[in-house]
Amino acid sequence: MVPKSKTVIIFRYDDYHADREGIDATKSQIEYRILDIFTKYKVPLTIGIVPNVTKKEYWETGDTGFLLLSEDKQKFDALRIGIENNIVEAALHGFTHQIVEIDGKISEFKGLDYPEQFRKIAQGRQLLEKWFNIQVATFIPPCNRCDSLTIKALEENNFVVLSNALYGPVVNSTVKYLPTVSSLPWIYESLRLAEKAVGGTKFIVCMFHHYDLVESRSPNPCKMSLESLEKTVSDCAQNPNIELMTLGKAATTYSSDLDSEQYAEAVKYFQQSYPYRGKKFWGRVVEHYFPDVVYYPKSYYLRKNKILKWISTAAQWWP
Repeated sequence: MVPKSKTVIIFRYDDYHADREGIDATKSQIEYRILDIFTKYKVPLTIGIVPNVTKKEYWETGDTGFLLLSEDKQKFDALRIGIENNIVEAALHGFTHQIVEIDGKISEFKGLDYPEQFRKIAQGRQLLEKWFNIQVATFIPPCNRCDSLTIKALEENNFVVLSNALYGPVVNSTVKYLPTVSSLPWIYESLRLAEKAVGGTKFIVCMFHHYDLVESRSPNPCKMSLESLEKTVSDCAQNPNIELMTLGKAATTYSSDLDSEQYAEAVKYFQQSYPYRGKKFWGRVVEHYFPDVVYYPKSYYLRKNKILKWISTAAQWWP
């Protein structure tokens, strides 16, 4: 008998924080529209919240000054209503989002000592729980990067789920891994690939920011408008073949499907396939047959990793 297959879609919006004068000109207006859209179609949305954001750009170091979300009444109330209506899951997205570069990689947490990571996570969680009278179970590290000390601090602070990327680290943990794998322009392709894969529960964690929308006038390659976002959310709400959940809900509902070994295989899969992407011959093969826009069951990765190992061996002898 073919095991029953399910596809879970999780929309994850990052960088919700107090307005920074002169930096976030259109950001808040876009965020209000996003909240309206998800509320209209009753689609759950996990929002990564920065409780005490740096006043200047994220990458500016030193004492830049900080802004508490609770002191921005309009932003705070819009989020509070979404939480009270059971549309929004409040996730901790760092503490200040002030990022540093270590070994060429940017992050708020990676590379910090344990007491500092613990302090940021504990204080951030305490603020969100006090403000909204909720329990916070989900952590999203800025830049999708963290290290083993971050995961230790999450365990000590009773977090349930971590949503980073397939960069690692791989740590055997009680915290469930639900990495981001898709973005708004890829959502339909991700769903097609998930439905094609047989057996087990597939997760599409679709991450987006305000600058992924055309209305932000961002210099980044924007590929979706708010109108297109509304259509996407509406289509997902009406699709009987998918389950729409928050990160926290998915991690508890499908706890037995999510383990450290699954994440370890997924990271291995990403690391093995990444060097070939963009290359003339093997790159085309890997990009076509090894898409990484769905978080698959462990059995999928075990099978695919064997093939990737063979490709890696064969590629060494390819002229």
